[in-house]
Amino acid sequence: HFLSTLRIGELRYRVGETTSYMSVLWGFAEVTPQKVTILAEIAEKADDIDVERAQAAVAQAEQRLEVGGLPSEVEEAKVSLEKARLRKKIAERAQGISQT
Repeated sequence: HFLSTLRIGELRYRVGETTSYMSVLWGFAEVTPQKVTILAEIAEKADDIDVERAQAAVAQAEQRLEVGGLPSEVEEAKVSLEKARLRKKIAERAQGISQT
């Protein structure tokens, strides 16, 4: 059995024959032969993410990155963009929208 840290990423899980997706933002995963336990700071089911809001967040994060600023502001903008892109990808997958 092992413990791992989680960063910004996609969680795919199955219940019976149904595969579902979530965005996960930081946390821990504990894996044992019997189960996997996820403790995430933030987790959103794909069906709960609004595609239009996610697209707007991507555009806003890209603009913030273009503006630049202090190194800490640039790093924050990069993280915001990574989170926004993940949420958009997962929301689109849930709605069957082709991803580019």
